[in-house]
Amino acid sequence: MSLQGVLPFVLDVSAERPIEVEVSQTQLTGEAGLLPIRQFDEAIRWTARFAAALSDARGSEVLHSNLSMIRQRI
Repeated sequence: MSLQGVLPFVLDVSAERPIEVEVSQTQLTGEAGLLPIRQFDEAIRWTARFAAALSDARGSEVLHSNLSMIRQRI
């Protein structure tokens, strides 16, 4: 698949700092695309609200919060 015909575009997630997307022919890590998704989630607080709606009966020996486990799964 060739990416030469794809034009750069802007995601208006935040009015102060829009996200500019452009094609790169270099090899990138597969997780590089997750950063904008994480920033978007932090802006709308979807996973935080989801984690707050769940009860956590694990007690005091908790290593990972519900929020971090939900973000990992999503």
